[in-house]
Amino acid sequence: MQFDWEDNFEIEVKIDKNTVLLWANKEGLISLANHLLNYPKTNFQAVIIFILTITIHWKKVLMN
Repeated sequence: MQFDWEDNFEIEVKIDKNTVLLWANKEGLISLANHLLNYPKTNFQAVIIFILTITIHWKKVLMN
């Protein structure tokens, strides 16, 4: 499965104890909204994996 992204998207995810903080510019928000609106229709599991992948990736970035 391939996720489509708007040009110039920016997304930041920060984890603070039990809270996940998400920041995105306009293109990032549009991209995330499209993923969440369209992919559950065909594969809800892929959306969950997508969200977890972003979270895990940014957690690694924050640790470095």
